[in-house]
Amino acid sequence: MVDENAEVVSLPQAPDAIELRHLRAFVAVADELNFGRAATRLYLSQPALSRQIRSLERLVGCDLLRRSTHRVELTLAGEALLDRARGLLREVDEAVSAARSVGGELLARIARHWESFAEVSPADLQELRIAFEGLHAQFEPPPGITVRSVNAGGVPGLLLAPGPEVKLEMTRSSQESVNASSQPERMAGKMIGSVMRKNTLTGRAPKSMAASSRAVSKVARREFTITVT
Repeated sequence: MVDENAEVVSLPQAPDAIELRHLRAFVAVADELNFGRAATRLYLSQPALSRQIRSLERLVGCDLLRRSTHRVELTLAGEALLDRARGLLREVDEAVSAARSVGGELLARIARHWESFAEVSPADLQELRIAFEGLHAQFEPPPGITVRSVNAGGVPGLLLAPGPEVKLEMTRSSQESVNASSQPERMAGKMIGSVMRKNTLTGRAPKSMAASSRAVSKVARREFTITVT
């Protein structure tokens, strides 16, 4: 990069033949570092873009790009020109936009777009709305979606919601999740009861209730996991 605050030797003024198209072509190639992509970006053919770059280099009096069969690089002169060319193009675009806004170009465009609505009355708007809603009423809603009319703050509208089948499926899925989560505990309870009855019949001293619960619950969860998998 070149320091903009550094002192630069004064040279003769740039030739008048340098045009904005030359600078835009140079900036595009410097950004892309590829003539093909830069040409596509500028909607130009690659030979036309190459001619503009060569013309700019001839007018400036030095090489701005270093070309090879596989890559494109900026020379020191190209780096010195790039930032200044970007700033110049940005200022030109801003100046043109400001002139158009002051000159009424933007307002004129807006007025032309609104000319077709100038003679539209409220009754016409209501008629257009009815026709638009009637057009949508001809199409069926997507599967699993119900549509009903609502009134929100005095403004009529339509509410989209899952259909009865979707709600039933969601409820069934939720219930299955609850049942699946509680099944290991139910199995553990049955196994604890079985162990307690077995200890009573054999005369063995039963383990503590807490230890039995932890052991049986661990087995029940493992068996349930294996069954589900």
